[in-house]
Amino acid sequence: DGLTNLDVMSLAVDPRDPNLVFAGTRGGGVFSAHLRFKPKITAISTSGKNLIVAGQNFQAGSKIVMNNEDRKTLTDDQNPNALIGKKLLKQITRGDTVSLQVRNPDGQLSDSVAFTRPSQ
Repeated sequence: DGLTNLDVMSLAVDPRDPNLVFAGTRGGGVFSAHLRFKPKITAISTSGKNLIVAGQNFQAGSKIVMNNEDRKTLTDDQNPNALIGKKLLKQITRGDTVSLQVRNPDGQLSDSVAFTRPSQ
């Protein structure tokens, strides 16, 4: 709020939190905004008994949501935009389809993606 009719002269991003931006104005002071981006699932794969959900805008502490229920989730150490549903594949019967989403700690929820466990 308050940026109406002010010239923004510079923008800065907090190096510790890339979603926190600052706008320096001419004569109006400095304004800050914490941007919130909706998580997006781009790929789903399996590894052993685990389900791996990859995407964009995942925050530390994000959870995999299966059929509207948060599930035990680990962050992939190799990829911060990949989540591991520990032993989640065991909870899906072969050939069944479930609804998967990602919920960030700030409450942002991804769109639902249907996942069908292969029959083989």
